[in-house]
Amino acid sequence: MSSLLTAGSQKGRDAVLTPRQLEILRLLAEGRTMREIGQMLNITTRTTESHKYEIMRNLGVKTSAELIRYAIRINLV
Repeated sequence: MSSLLTAGSQKGRDAVLTPRQLEILRLLAEGRTMREIGQMLNITTRTTESHKYEIMRNLGVKTSAELIRYAIRINLV
């Protein structure tokens, strides 16, 4: 189980996310869709997707599941 919670590279453990990225990550972890997040933040769905993929790149994760595990690990949700 611990291996599931340690997703990401060394870069991921040291990554610093912007407040906007943290907000989007929190909403994703809550189960919101890209469209819902875009509407809530008054940005396009494509911009929301761009933020998500930038977060994934910064954290060194490859799947949405790893992204959600990261959000849980840092107590974002």
